[in-house]
Amino acid sequence: MTNSNNNSLSLPLLVAAKALQSTTLRPRVAEAREAIAPGQYRVETTVRISATCSVGEDFRRRQTQTVPWQELFALALSKLNGVTAESLVREFMTAGAPATAEIKQQVTEAIEAIRGTTWEEQRGMVRLTDLEVEVL
Repeated sequence: MTNSNNNSLSLPLLVAAKALQSTTLRPRVAEAREAIAPGQYRVETTVRISATCSVGEDFRRRQTQTVPWQELFALALSKLNGVTAESLVREFMTAGAPATAEIKQQVTEAIEAIRGTTWEEQRGMVRLTDLEVEVL
């Protein structure tokens, strides 16, 4: 499907940039690197990139609140007596962390209640399929 209001230069640049980041090219880049000796080279080349490009709709995303876990843990430990705090740390270091997803969710919700929820605009994802790259 073609969208006629795309800038004639923007879409090819977007596809080229995305193609260069693609995992499809990584093995070819690694293989090419093996054949080149260290040094400085001036290169001028033409590359033909062919792909189907899908651009997703823009959307709003809830911004993740950053939780300073170490500081929060230090504050929580400071509320305990020394023996209990040491016991808690020792239990964690020897037995590992218990399932903490629910606790983390509760902390995140508490922080959001204090700071408020922030939304950010996100551009739609760009996906390339049927990617072909040819050096001319």
